[in-house]
Amino acid sequence: MHRFIPHHLGQITRACGDNTFQPVVTARLVCLVQNCSVTAKKERSLSIDFVTPLFDPRANELLANVLQEFDKKNGRKTNLINYEWGQIWRELVNVTIYRTGGDLAEIGSSWLESLVSMNGLRPFSSQEICEFGGKEVFFQSLWENLTIGSEPIIRGLPFQADVRVMYYWDDMLETAGVEPKETFISAANLAAGLEKLQQHYDSPLILPTGTDTHNILYNAASWLRGAGGEFLSADNRQTAFCEPQALAGLRAYFGLHKFLPPQNTPITDAEVLDIFTRRKAAVTIAGPWLLNHLKNNVESKELISHLKAALPPGPSFVGGTVLVVWQHARDISAILTLIKTLFEPELQYQLGELDGFLPVQKRFWTEEYMSRNPNLPVLRQAILTGKGLPVVPLWGMIEDRLNGAFGAAWNDIHSAQAPLTPQDLDAILNDRLVSMARRLDITLAE
Repeated sequence: MHRFIPHHLGQITRACGDNTFQPVVTARLVCLVQNCSVTAKKERSLSIDFVTPLFDPRANELLANVLQEFDKKNGRKTNLINYEWGQIWRELVNVTIYRTGGDLAEIGSSWLESLVSMNGLRPFSSQEICEFGGKEVFFQSLWENLTIGSEPIIRGLPFQADVRVMYYWDDMLETAGVEPKETFISAANLAAGLEKLQQHYDSPLILPTGTDTHNILYNAASWLRGAGGEFLSADNRQTAFCEPQALAGLRAYFGLHKFLPPQNTPITDAEVLDIFTRRKAAVTIAGPWLLNHLKNNVESKELISHLKAALPPGPSFVGGTVLVVWQHARDISAILTLIKTLFEPELQYQLGELDGFLPVQKRFWTEEYMSRNPNLPVLRQAILTGKGLPVVPLWGMIEDRLNGAFGAAWNDIHSAQAPLTPQDLDAILNDRLVSMARRLDITLAE
């Protein structure tokens, strides 16, 4: 069994007393009290675990109110518990191993395989899935995130969706004579468009290069797959990210370094939000939380009207959160009723507004909903045409190592003493990826 340290889905910041910003992540958890053993000394009971890309206490308050109404209607007592990010994986593991505590949890979609490998999650029956509308009500890309390898058993339900798309300020592109419809259709066209933008803006692009989140991996996936590459072979027994097509995509992705602000330290997610919000860069790649961030931090409606979204030059990364039930949960009927409550459309809309996620069910994407932001149709298309990361045994370990290798490659780029040539970039990628791929191939073949 490998130990996979989960990662958050976006950058969360909170204003501090010294006017700086610090990363803050909390997980929202709720447990059916009859199965809990929460004490003042140690809170080990978990049920619904919410990880929010943009932390907002109003989301906790909203969920608490919904749970209170659920209690009144169903004669139950639910308990909402907050855990900071540094605690959450230990608590999830404790619940899974010791089979006590929480009943229902919302987890990051890429955590599913790790918890399944511990044999801690209860499968949803075909009848139960039908009661939620069947798999057809969910977007296919999100449902595929639930299927581990060739196993048909479903141990989670998509709850909130996360995707990566390109964002740009259309007036800045217009000033540089860059046509968006042509620019974002391929990696080569994007590089050409950024070169034109660089004639007007020193650093036209901003994207994260640090390992404080796994966004550097999620972002790179579009370039890797857009070039025809994949992370694993078709039988999942070998790595594929060092195959020629995959390396060509990664070379194009890391080649974007020449359009980034010059600095010798990694660019954090918080810096990306700040630089793009202040229009110090014309283009970025981010998740749906960027829409919420700009809505809350840019007062000018005219300025916001210049924000546009486009699909990246390859399938968008599709992730998000998943509802799971632990094996030791007892009051399954009440838990399923609670899940149905959490799928109420208005709650989905309100949580998305606060958390920076998107609805997972097709029926929620009404014309009225998509009219709330002119960029939502692009994000919907990203879910329809995008793809999650592999959901196979050991993927958690592979993802962790890949993200670290990508971060190390970015560090090499930032610390370069002279402008990098294409040969220099190839050497960096070979150094960081090839030997790691060989070691992983041995593990996968066992």
